[in-house]
Amino acid sequence: MSRPLRLIYIEDNDDDLELVLHQLRQGGFAPSVQRVECVEDLRTALLRKDWDIVLSDYHLPTFNASAALALVQASGQDLPFIVVTGTIGEERAVELMRAGAEDFVLKEQLGRLTAAVERAIGDAQVRADRARAVGLLHSTNLELATLVEAAPLAIVVIDPAGGTVRSWNPAATRLLGWTVDETVGRATPQLEDGDSQAFATMLEQTRDGRTFTSVDTRLKRKDGKLVEVSLSMAPLGSTSGCLLIAEDTTERRSLEAMLLQSQKMEAVGMLAGGVAHDFNNLLGIILGFGERLLTLTPEGDRRRRPAEEICRAADRASALTRQLLAFSRKQVLRTQVVEINAVVRQMEAMLRRLIGEDIALHAELTDAPTPVVCDPNQIEMVLMNLAVNARDAMPLGGRLKIATRLIGLEPGDPLVHSGLVPGRYLLLTVSDTGIGMDAATCARAFEPFFTTKERGHGTGLGLATAFGVVKQSGGCISVDSVLGKGTSFLIYLPLAGSLAPVDKADTLVAEQRGSETILVVEDEDGLRELIGEYLEAQGYQVLSAGTAEAALDLQRKYSGRIHLLLTDIILPGMGGVMLSQELVAARPGICVLYMSGYTDDAIMRQGTPVLGAAMLAKPFRPNLLFSRIREALSSARPPAAH
Repeated sequence: MSRPLRLIYIEDNDDDLELVLHQLRQGGFAPSVQRVECVEDLRTALLRKDWDIVLSDYHLPTFNASAALALVQASGQDLPFIVVTGTIGEERAVELMRAGAEDFVLKEQLGRLTAAVERAIGDAQVRADRARAVGLLHSTNLELATLVEAAPLAIVVIDPAGGTVRSWNPAATRLLGWTVDETVGRATPQLEDGDSQAFATMLEQTRDGRTFTSVDTRLKRKDGKLVEVSLSMAPLGSTSGCLLIAEDTTERRSLEAMLLQSQKMEAVGMLAGGVAHDFNNLLGIILGFGERLLTLTPEGDRRRRPAEEICRAADRASALTRQLLAFSRKQVLRTQVVEINAVVRQMEAMLRRLIGEDIALHAELTDAPTPVVCDPNQIEMVLMNLAVNARDAMPLGGRLKIATRLIGLEPGDPLVHSGLVPGRYLLLTVSDTGIGMDAATCARAFEPFFTTKERGHGTGLGLATAFGVVKQSGGCISVDSVLGKGTSFLIYLPLAGSLAPVDKADTLVAEQRGSETILVVEDEDGLRELIGEYLEAQGYQVLSAGTAEAALDLQRKYSGRIHLLLTDIILPGMGGVMLSQELVAARPGICVLYMSGYTDDAIMRQGTPVLGAAMLAKPFRPNLLFSRIREALSSARPPAAH
């Protein structure tokens, strides 16, 4: 089968043209030819750029083979060029071959023309393939170089024999500090940590053919600081060197540590909240019966002292459970918009007396408004706890600074990963120049009952309480400390949209009597009976039930008016919120007072509370119970007419 052959033939003799074409056909080609006799015809033909070969006579009337060859080469096409001539001197033939001609064939020896054409076309194809391969290799190398240059990972190639650096990308400079000029062609920088020879060992084993992937280790920067990295190393053949890829894992490990700490604190908080809730029920009974004993024992009676001790112990235990509930974010907060700068200024005199004369107190407060939605009493407690800790950390005196400033958190800020949402925050900082803490102590600083103080000098709940109060207020608290250089606590609180006056009214109203009917729902039998006795002694009519279902059944059978539902939030079966909704639907005009050892977020988990419902935190003294009942009853709407 004939092979197509597209050729330009530079020839002015018709007979010679036919002889050449005949010879090519005999050799198995099917030539399609364009005959050219002048320079302009050759230029025009070369514009097609689809030729396989150029054949040329040596002498033509207007130009010769040398000029034709130069024109073909100037076109940029790698076309094989063969001179087919009657006579040519050896010197001229050599010149043409050196100039780029593939071959020359004498017209008297056309028998070798087919082989010469095949060889020339084959050589041209080899050159074309090689050029494509070189071009592809160049393109690939350019892409790889661009990838390495733009990569966020440090990529380094080290010569296996001399230990010199052959490649060092910009990410390596950002991670390790050395520039390309300081590394390429020079000995590998001292990257291993003095305490750990991990890098040197990995490099040595990589030279022996071993591969490492994502090894967590530390490398030493140019400035001597250590950086946490995930390191991968692999050999690049026996002579190509070692490839090193390093990823900076400092931020990732910090986020992982924050997540683990958050999960641990959440688990401890759930445990603390559950324990405190049960304790509050028991303390309510102890405190209640202690109060009852006091009312039954006259002043001066020696039997009064045990009752007083019972009440004092119950109060102290109640304070501890409140701290546990604060830590677990399950306490009842009386929130309002508070100007934090004003709180700090109001506390300055008290804090100066608390920390003593050998510690200087300095307040560095922003001039901007600092409105925050929080419980002002709880924020005062946080500041007091931090001031006491600072005082204890400076036994020889020092400096305590309280500072406020406004900051903005963007979506990518690490603090957002700790649970804060992007936005405007107040940063409240409490710093001391005391003995400081090591990293292990800082990691446990907010755990309940963890303390470095001597026995009898701290419960370990101060920082746990601060942690819970700040978290429950929508913020976060962190600690930054260096042994021997002091400690700083950083509190981030979301700014409120507007500033409202602080209402400090949280005092107990004097004991008041009443005659209304109250439905008490409490699953702790002893506490339910005690509350009933309290209320009956004050003149109230009392209905009591241990479950929501029993309360609903009781109200269906009771024909009189029920003025108030006093119910625990957490009940077996139906919760207190759902119970209140059922009762409000059945008895319009009834008001509701919730009791709980938990917080108002427990209400939300139980369902949407009745609008305007009041809250009573356990344990409570009788005076507070009576006060809250009167407040609830005074705000009640009149029942609908039947």
